Amino acid sequence: MTRDVEDMLARAREVFDRIPVGPEQTAARLRQVQRGVVSFGRRLLRAFGIAGTVALAALLYSIFFTPIGISGFLLTLLVMAATWFTVLLWPGKKPPKPAELVALPAAALPSRTEAFLTSRRRVLPALAAPKLDSIASQLAALEPQLQRVEANDPVAQDLQRLLGRHLPEFVDSYARIPPAQRGREMDRQLVDSLAVVETELSRASQALASGDKDAFLTRGRFLETRYGKEGADGD
Repeated sequence: MTRDVEDMLARAREVFDRIPVGPEQTAARLRQVQRGVVSFGRRLLRAFGIAGTVALAALLYSIFFTPIGISGFLLTLLVMAATWFTVLLWPGKKPPKPAELVALPAAALPSRTEAFLTSRRRVLPALAAPKLDSIASQLAALEPQLQRVEANDPVAQDLQRLLGRHLPEFVDSYARIPPAQRGREMDRQLVDSLAVVETELSRASQALASGDKDAFLTRGRFLETRYGKEGADGD
């Protein structure tokens, strides 16, 4: 009994020690809030657009054909209200399934893979939360980088395999195990494997940035050679 209590306390301490509230966690929460605000804003604009179209159609019909009367006016208001509720309450974009991620190009994977991981948070242990937030931060940095490279770039192809197949399949394989049969060792294995993914994403981001860094340094040296010398001669 004492041994079981000690194990439970040790596991609880491990959980709390490995769930810090740092910049990556704050940034991940902020991105989720921003996406929610953007999504709601788009729905609101769409609702205004459709409701305005309905009102304009009713007005044009009343001008060019026959007045719609009180009943028509009330019907128009009813249609506009129904449109508002339908657009605003319609379910948002569903998180992707692993089979859907496989078919996506590398440039589209960071945001969709993050959506997939967010949808799986509830079935993953608390120990994995810091690694998931760190991976989300890495994905946010990779998204603009992948949009600037060709699809046949070796780094992009590696990321397509990692984000489109290997990572989602790994996470889903853990989620399929009944919670009572996972245990502490499996939780640790999950966290350790996510750490490997985190490291690989960082390495890929650095590799994609190396070309931009080289171009920046080359252009800087050119400017110094071309214009710095002329400026010195002019002095």
